[in-house]
This record gives sequence, structure tokens and C-alpha cells, in this order.
Amino acid sequence: MNKGHGQNGLATMRCAVLMCLLVLVAPEPPTYPLARGIHCFKCPRGNYVDTDCTEDHTNSSCKTCPTHHYSADWNSLKHCLPCKSQCPKNSKQEQNCSATTNRECKCFDGFHRHPLDQYDPQWKCRPHSVCGKGQGEVSYGNHEHNTKCEICPEKQFVNKTDPVHPVCQDCTVCEPGSYEIRSCSPGSDRECANDTTYSAGDTTVPTVATKSQSLNGGAVAAIAVGVSGLLIIIVLLVWFIRKKRRENTPENDSEKGGAGDTNQKANGEGITANGSNRRSSTGNGVQTMEGVQLEEVPLLGSASSEWDEDFIIRTVFPYLADNLGEGWKFYILQLPGWPVDIKPQTVIEHKLEENRLVKDRIYECLMEWKKVCMQGFFTKASILKTLKEVKRNDLREELEKMVTSE
Repeated sequence: MNKGHGQNGLATMRCAVLMCLLVLVAPEPPTYPLARGIHCFKCPRGNYVDTDCTEDHTNSSCKTCPTHHYSADWNSLKHCLPCKSQCPKNSKQEQNCSATTNRECKCFDGFHRHPLDQYDPQWKCRPHSVCGKGQGEVSYGNHEHNTKCEICPEKQFVNKTDPVHPVCQDCTVCEPGSYEIRSCSPGSDRECANDTTYSAGDTTVPTVATKSQSLNGGAVAAIAVGVSGLLIIIVLLVWFIRKKRRENTPENDSEKGGAGDTNQKANGEGITANGSNRRSSTGNGVQTMEGVQLEEVPLLGSASSEWDEDFIIRTVFPYLADNLGEGWKFYILQLPGWPVDIKPQTVIEHKLEENRLVKDRIYECLMEWKKVCMQGFFTKASILKTLKEVKRNDLREELEKMVTSE
């Protein structure tokens, strides 16, 4: 009886020791720095940072991502990332949007993903390429990759019996006693004919000659149609040029002169008597022309709602890195404030040499711009105005929603 109690106690002690070891070796969550010099633990996937920690190496206050938003890894985001709104054309949904996963889509058969980068939010499903004349398929297309075609090598041609998946195969070799009437090329097989002998009085024409005559007749007809079409185009072009010259004669110009001057004044072009445009600008970024004020439309919010540096680095930059897509290089190039001695193209090329994900390259380019840009350009206005210039108003609107929800 005592022996049984001793074994139970030993087992309990072993479990306690094992639990202690697990606690000791369990890795800590990753951290993120704050401006005041302390480090907070990041929030787990499916959550975002609601309130930063107040002491070094302690937990931040985390909240679950709202509907249609997600975070897929440990993060210090102030807002969860929005899920892809819907699958692109010619695709189907493979994974639903959840607090921890973005919506995933798969292209239909006969289409492939472009670009292949899984983090590019602007990808589309494109139809597989069709191999051109003299080309055979090296690999069939699938959901991820396009069909790969190559011109058939020497002594091979495309087998036209399968127009959907053409393949290269060896050209025919003329048998002894026959001769070649058409050479082998990537687009057609070699053709051979047997020797034909006949007497002087024989009126039978060899098969080869009949084929040749038929082909020549078709070629002549095609040339005749092409020449006729070219002549018609030349005649129409000459008629159009002469018509334009008649319209531009001095008589026609004098008839239109009075009306043209009146229209020019009515259009409000801002042209003064000496032929120059009268424009001025106020200190508030408002342009005037002929005494009329033209106020610029505000981008988002007002000067009083300027973003602080911490918000831009931890929320705006990660959002742009996840959503700029194929046009990210153009956006980096258009950002204002790059010093004269630092070319943004060089920064981009340097990041492309590194084996990194696209979103990481974008984020590092944005941080490089923040680091070197001239005073007064690292602002909310610069970021939003550049989005407008590159036609990404959808991202401007999403950032506006983030600011409104603050």
C-alpha cells in the first residue's frame, strides 16, 4: 500500500519538473520598440495592438481583428489588414477571410496567376498562352504557371494533329527512290514524292505538278487582293490630304477668324493682351487666375490631423507594403523629397538584388525614403498626394477609414 503511494508521488514530481522545464524553454513572443526606449511584446495572429505596454518586455493590450480584416503573424499593427474584397475574374475562392487568414483564390483551368507573387494584392488570372507558328509546348500551363513554348529545333516540326497542345516531332525522311518537294521547317513537315516516268505521248500529269499549279494559283489570287487593297488605301489617303488643304486655304481661315477670337476669350483661358497667362498663388496653396480663386481639394483631413512618425512607420508603411502591388516602384519614384545625391531608382535596384519578399522590399524602400528625405517632406500630405498621382485612390480611401476609426 505504501509502495503504491510512493510511485504516485514520484510520478507527480516528474510531471511538475517537466512543466517547469517547458515554461523555462518556451520562447518569448517577438517584441517591437517604442520611441521612449522600451520594448513591448507583439500581439499574436488574429489580433492587433490596442494599447502599447508601459514597462519594458511586457504585454501590450491586444484586440481581435474585426470582420473582413486579418493579421497572419505576430505583429505590432494598430489596425488589422483588410481581406481581399473578392476573387478576381476567372477564379474561385479556396479559403475564406478570417481573423488569421486572407481570402485565397485559385484560377480556373486554362488560366494562370499573374504575377505569381502570393503577396501581390493586384494579381489576376490570365489565359494560358497559345504557341505560335513553328512553336511546340515545352510545359503545359496550370493554375500557377503559364504555358511555355519554344521554336522547334532543327530537323523537327510542330505536329498540327493536336492544335490545343502542339508538340515538336522529327521530320519525315524521304525514302530511297523519292525526292524532296518541300523542306522541313519548324512550321511544316518535309514532303516527298516518288520518281514519275511517262512516255512522250502520255497526257497524265504527275501529282507533284498538279499540287504546284494549285499552290501557285492561290498565291496569285492572294497577291492580287493585297495589291487592290493597297491601291484603295492610297486613293483614299490622297483624297483626304487634298480635302484638308482646301479647308486650310486663306479664304476658310478668314471666315473662321472672328469666331475663333471670340471663342478664345469666352473659354476663359486666362490670356492677357500681351499673350501671357496671369496666374498667382497664395500662401495657402491656392492658385488664382484672372482674379478667380481656385482652391485645391484637400487630400484627407486637415493640417491639424497630421500623422505622427510612429503611426506612419507602424501602420501606414505596412499597409502600403501589403497593397501597392505591381505599381510599387512607380510610387517610390514619385515620392517627394529625395535628395539630389540619392536616386530612388538606385535604392529600388539595391533592394531588388536582395532575396526578399516584395512587401519587405517595399517597406524597406519606404523606410529609406523616411531616413533620407529632405525636411518637410516626410508628411501625411506627401504620402497621400503621391497615391493620388499614381491613381491609387482606393488606398487613400482605406487610409482615411483608418484615421477616422482612431
